[in-house]
Amino acid sequence: MNRIGKLSAIIIAFVLASVASYACDIDFDITNGKKATYSQNDEVTAKVTVKLTHRGCSEGIGNTTLSPKGMEIKSATKWVEKSNGVFERKLKLKVTSNKGNASLVAERICNKDGGKGTLNLPVK
Repeated sequence: MNRIGKLSAIIIAFVLASVASYACDIDFDITNGKKATYSQNDEVTAKVTVKLTHRGCSEGIGNTTLSPKGMEIKSATKWVEKSNGVFERKLKLKVTSNKGNASLVAERICNKDGGKGTLNLPVK
């Protein structure tokens, strides 16, 4: 590959990486009730973890929105800072959908691109 081709490839990779990245990493983990497929009225406990990649975030952790679709949040703990810039919260969820997919989107919006994470539960 010639020099211009290499430079073009590097620029394209950098642009794609910066477009797809968020300032916060948001992950979900099912801690109780994990199954391959779920049914209506099933209950699960999930842990949501938010890692702030920009230490001086202008938005507090309480501004993280949780948007369920096909499920409801029965209860939730308060956010706990587990380490510097890493927050966790446990959620008790109930599946309300009777087929398809139940999901929960956690999102943070700020001037540093925020963050977004999704928990998907297949429902039969």
